Amino acid sequence: QAEDGIRDVERSRGLGDVYKRQLLYIGMFRDLIKVGATRVNRGNSSNGYIDRFLEQGLDAVVIFYGSLDLPRSRELEYMISTKFGFAEKINFFEKVKALGKSVSREKQVSFISRAAGRVLETFRDFGLEDFEVLYLRDNYIFPGRIDYAVGEYNEIVGRIVGFQGGVLFVRRGDYIVAYNGGYLIGRRIAAII
Repeated sequence: QAEDGIRDVERSRGLGDVYKRQLLYIGMFRDLIKVGATRVNRGNSSNGYIDRFLEQGLDAVVIFYGSLDLPRSRELEYMISTKFGFAEKINFFEKVKALGKSVSREKQVSFISRAAGRVLETFRDFGLEDFEVLYLRDNYIFPGRIDYAVGEYNEIVGRIVGFQGGVLFVRRGDYIVAYNGGYLIGRRIAAII
């Protein structure tokens, strides 16, 4: 465990005793907050849930411990979203806009920890027992600026200079372009890594 009490992603416990269960989480992408649920063993890995957080580009995540099956985790996801106003999804253009904001690790961890405490207090009777904070932002490469964003495209041309979740950053001449990674499948990529 890190000195500040926040676990780095690679130090997180494996949750072996709840291998086939659902995991409820709240995550932050800069100043945006969302609630979600995923399988603990996503991708047939005991830590497969971490891949889900990285795919979404989440900077900080709180995972809740408890015995949750799929119906209960989906019910809690909806109830938390409704009660606290947390999004259930953050889209590409919301992410690009948020990337322009500077939010410190301390601010994110403090906010998400307080939010987790309120969620745990409110929904403990629904099977939530405890929570853990993971900090993930160090797993991404952000070029520092975005000149414009492209949601749909036929090809990517340029030098890949970073990524965060579904956002791919490509240098195209003097510009940094943010591409929606969700459109990569089946597209021509002429980018240099």
